[in-house]
Amino acid sequence: MENNEENEYIATAEGQQYLKGFNDGYLMAEHMPEVVKALADVKEKTPHVEGFLDGANQYEQDKELSKDADKFKSTSWEIPKDNEPDKDAEHDLERDT
Repeated sequence: MENNEENEYIATAEGQQYLKGFNDGYLMAEHMPEVVKALADVKEKTPHVEGFLDGANQYEQDKELSKDADKFKSTSWEIPKDNEPDKDAEHDLERDT
């Protein structure tokens, strides 16, 4: 859907139900994942239920992305101390005099 179409959908009663379900599903997945698992097999696919399941799935995707970002942040990008030049080593420097 294009942004304009999405905005028009959200403005409808059905879109409002979906949006509320999405937000509910996201928060429930974050704070009460066991409830989301219990509701995952609901047969009735109302806009609220579809939004709820989409929101729960979005939370899981965001959680995985966050884990990947944390791994990247924790990666050491410093030069290992073994590879640092010896500060006590004498260096031959030629000077113009």
